[in-house]
Amino acid sequence: MKTEKIEDGIIPVDGTFVFNRRAFIKGALASLGAAAAAGLPGCATSPGTDGGGGGAKPIMPGDLSALGKAPEFDDSQVAETYRCDLVVVGSGISGLASTRSAAEAGAKVINLEKKTDISIHGFDAAINNSSIAEAMGIHNDPQAIMNEYQRRTVGRANYPVVMHWAKNSGEAFDWYIEPKRNDAEFMSHITIWCAPAWPEHNPANDLTQHFLGTVSFKEDPANPIGSPYWMTLGAANKELAEKAGAQFHFTRAAVKLITDASGRVTGCYAKDAAGALYKYETTRGVILATGGACQFGAGSEIIHKIFIPQLYKNYVLATGKEPNWEKQFEVLPDPMMAIFGTTGDGQLMAAWIGAQMDAWADSAMGSCETGIGGTCALSVNQLGERYWNEDMGIWQKHNAVFNQPGRICYDIIDVNWRDKLKAQTWGHRNFSYVDGEVAVGWNGFDYVNNFHKEFLTAVGDPKGIIPTLDPHAGRVYGAQTLEELADIIKVPRSTFLATVARYNGFCDKGADEDFGCDPDKLMPIKTGPFFACSATAGPALGAYAGLLTNGRFQVMHAGGHPIEGLWATGNCGGGKFSPGYSTMMGGMNHGTGITYGYFCGRYAAGV
Repeated sequence: MKTEKIEDGIIPVDGTFVFNRRAFIKGALASLGAAAAAGLPGCATSPGTDGGGGGAKPIMPGDLSALGKAPEFDDSQVAETYRCDLVVVGSGISGLASTRSAAEAGAKVINLEKKTDISIHGFDAAINNSSIAEAMGIHNDPQAIMNEYQRRTVGRANYPVVMHWAKNSGEAFDWYIEPKRNDAEFMSHITIWCAPAWPEHNPANDLTQHFLGTVSFKEDPANPIGSPYWMTLGAANKELAEKAGAQFHFTRAAVKLITDASGRVTGCYAKDAAGALYKYETTRGVILATGGACQFGAGSEIIHKIFIPQLYKNYVLATGKEPNWEKQFEVLPDPMMAIFGTTGDGQLMAAWIGAQMDAWADSAMGSCETGIGGTCALSVNQLGERYWNEDMGIWQKHNAVFNQPGRICYDIIDVNWRDKLKAQTWGHRNFSYVDGEVAVGWNGFDYVNNFHKEFLTAVGDPKGIIPTLDPHAGRVYGAQTLEELADIIKVPRSTFLATVARYNGFCDKGADEDFGCDPDKLMPIKTGPFFACSATAGPALGAYAGLLTNGRFQVMHAGGHPIEGLWATGNCGGGKFSPGYSTMMGGMNHGTGITYGYFCGRYAAGV
């Protein structure tokens, strides 16, 4: 077998390229890295580093001295001073929700955003018991969801915070969608993912529990970043916030928190693209909604190396090189950079005044998505061996595949693979196999059938194909016989055939004697042509490296007390997921982002 080095999540396999999900976005970061290396304007080095120029003290895990010190400013440098009750830093989905909820609660709010506009991507939102789902007869017990959350996160999540989502995300989303509730055309684009459910699926047998209710704005295959309807809804919330008196200052990067003699946060400094300095004085404080230590890019060097070295180590071992670190506190006027810029700015500003990071911040968002998404099917590694119970999600699959040879897997199916879809769970990136629109312009059945039609074109082609409707997925290879398929994907024939035969035996018995997969989901591999749906597990960085907060989103000081006047919401607050991203419902980022922002804004406003 020819083994090649992983380069930013893209792994050469026999001269072809397999895209890891979101790898195309990471590739764009090369230009950012090149700009920094060239010392172009606007590319200041991260605090505590020398920008790679050599000679600096290495940044060691847990070494808080490497954080450096906050910049010093005086009023003579300030171009303009603003006064308000609250500053919200960040105009993502959670920052928008915080801004609107605080303004509607009576606070005078200014939102600071270092980009040119609000920034929301993605398709789904994990919402428990929204009015839309309730109208369809879908209702979940919040305590059952919390029990599953605790099982998955093995004691590492911030459960007083998470409880807001489990119990109140329906209330928060119904509030967030208010400005478009009576827009029939807009509401027609909303679906509840995987609903109605098929009786062939028995949720009690799922290895990990999933819950119906995810609000989906329908993936648009022509738009790989996300549904435009989330931006439309975000803009409508921005308008309501402005009607309630909030102001939005775009291309303003917050660079330092201001505190009084008691340590209470009383405002912040910000800069614009030209370097002009602005001062924001507040009566109540600051809400940090700046995201994690990264999102689609590499994010912050200093946050990774001090607080989340495990993810940094895995990246270097997988790629043999440093990530293309992004620069912190940089104004991003280029609209093409709208999905970048999540660099732990809020975390660093808070750390400078003594805030504590979440202890389990080594939590990443790494997926391993084949051409059949999260469908449960026999999965083998490059040795032709089965390696786990496939009844898990693509996020946990990433962790399992990362330990396999070449960090690659193949989901093996035969021509009758669609027959078992009704028994599948409702997991994130599973097919919504229903008679209704599930993607822009696509009925659920037609959507799946198009995948199958394209799979057939891969038969006999050693290069395989990438599904048109999911360009983030790995390549799919096809052959008339299992022997030919083994040769195409270059796994040992004898081992592969023995693995398939043993798996088929479990299908016949109705019992998986190796890993205990739900027998209803076992997918026989007996009728050609046969397919191998590949995926690679690229290194994932710290999307969920956040600050420790209490149950009212107040940022905690390392000394064990809340920092007065400072809150954190969205991915800037820690304790959301650990040991990695997990989806009790699809779209956990949006679902928690809306909910946490809604409540954080109210708490900060004094409600």
